[in-house]
Amino acid sequence: MSLITRNFVCRSKKSSKSNINLPESGYILANPSAFALDDALIALFRKKDYDAVATDDAKLTRLLRIKDIPFILPGLIIYHLLQDNMINRKTALWALKLLAEFIGEDEHSIVRLLMEKTK
Repeated sequence: MSLITRNFVCRSKKSSKSNINLPESGYILANPSAFALDDALIALFRKKDYDAVATDDAKLTRLLRIKDIPFILPGLIIYHLLQDNMINRKTALWALKLLAEFIGEDEHSIVRLLMEKTK
């Protein structure tokens, strides 16, 4: 599933939906392959004014490096919001819990440890 927000392009590799709606683009991809999603995401990123792609998909991050497109791990967004005092610790832990089903265990554990370290 690809999710477009105002400043981020986000992609979850664990989506099981058959239709992917790319908001603001006016396009709907029916039964897209991962390759088609990656290409669509890159094209949309270049077409619009976004800051980064949020993903923990290893193949996509390699492609983003090649294309010189900035990316961030989704869990680190929550961590940076906490560091910048834009959210409190309780909210950060709640958000990370909600995000857990969409990110890998390693990323979840690392972000959780980073949050513990900043007590």
